[in-house]
Amino acid sequence: MPPSLIELLKVGGRLVMPVGSAYTTQTLTVVEKTGPGETAKRAVGLVRFVPFTRSKD
Repeated sequence: MPPSLIELLKVGGRLVMPVGSAYTTQTLTVVEKTGPGETAKRAVGLVRFVPFTRSKD
């Protein structure tokens, strides 16, 4: 998880993102900022996302 995104969160803010390699099973993870410089992380479940691609037209 990019630390720069975590720094943007206010206390109580949440970041939800898939963690893992593309084209494999990933873990949907919730990171919540609980205080200045403090976060809590929890896994919600397994997901499989694919990267966005553009049409070659």
